[in-house]
Amino acid sequence: TENRTQNVTVCEMVPSTETYQYNVCLQRTETRTRTVPVCEMVPTQQTYQYNVCLQRTENRSQTVKVCEMVPSTETYTYNVCLQRNETRTQTVPVCEYVNEQQTRTVNYTVCVPRQKTETYSETVCHVVAKKQIQKYTVCVPVNVTKSVQVQVCKMVPKTVTVQVPIAPACSPCNTGCSNCCGG
Repeated sequence: TENRTQNVTVCEMVPSTETYQYNVCLQRTETRTRTVPVCEMVPTQQTYQYNVCLQRTENRSQTVKVCEMVPSTETYTYNVCLQRNETRTQTVPVCEYVNEQQTRTVNYTVCVPRQKTETYSETVCHVVAKKQIQKYTVCVPVNVTKSVQVQVCKMVPKTVTVQVPIAPACSPCNTGCSNCCGG
């Protein structure tokens, strides 16, 4: 067993912080009061005098309803949405990975060759030619002539007498046969 020194690359995590800026939109609602001048139409009665020409001149008066504009003030409340942009800064933790060279010692096994002398027995086969006599049986085909009895059928001519009925007197027939009436 031997020791060996190796160089290895190790990835190490290095913690640090990082600062960044971001924008925030801030909003708030505010209730406000406002007084404004308004004109109100108020019905009133007014008297008008006018001249009427009838063959004589006569003054008459007549009361008429009219609307007058009367100025006044009115107060009302309303909501206002106020907003402003604000830049903020925040620091957050981050991790950075850094490669680092390290040296380590490892154990390993080395195979060392050595020479060794041994004596052993060995069996060797040699092919040797040898004459040998063997007995065996062989079948050989032989032609043989032999007499065999065989039955044979032979055709012989023979005369046979057969009686044939005689046909009645011929009458015309519609069969169209040529044997009818000797015809």
